[in-house]
Amino acid sequence: MFTEVISQWQATSERLQEVLNRYSASQLNTNPFTGSWTAAQVGEHLLKSQEIIPLIFKGPVMPVQRSPDEKRHMLAQVFLDFNAKYEAAKTIVPGNAPLLKDDLQCKLAHVKIAIANAAQSFDLTEVCLGQEVPVFGMLTRLEWMYLAIYHTQRHIYQIEKNYEIVIALSLATR
Repeated sequence: MFTEVISQWQATSERLQEVLNRYSASQLNTNPFTGSWTAAQVGEHLLKSQEIIPLIFKGPVMPVQRSPDEKRHMLAQVFLDFNAKYEAAKTIVPGNAPLLKDDLQCKLAHVKIAIANAAQSFDLTEVCLGQEVPVFGMLTRLEWMYLAIYHTQRHIYQIEKNYEIVIALSLATR
């Protein structure tokens, strides 16, 4: 189960890189429509949400008193409902400054490795006490992995949809 979730994390992270790689440097910072984030902002949002995971894994924990993946299904239901809209926590809202494509992709690659290393270094069945997730409460390390996977998959979908709009906009302005 644990090698499977690490493989799933790595595959999802690689998919994110592939999708971001479709964008040119200027397209990455193009807003597809009013009220939306650019692909660069979505990447920054993911980076901010993922950077804390290795720190949470290193923080205080307690033994689990339930199935260590009990909240997996609920996490999937929430994050993979592409019709639902959610407001990001203030701590993971991206900035407005344009980002360099190579810099963003490098940072995302580093966090991918950091999370995989943390997942291999700690007992994934323990409950992390350092960060409570609204609606879900305290999560095990395993559930944090699934949160990262499903959250990233959600935004891969968004980046793919926005790419179609950005391409259409660039063709319309030629």
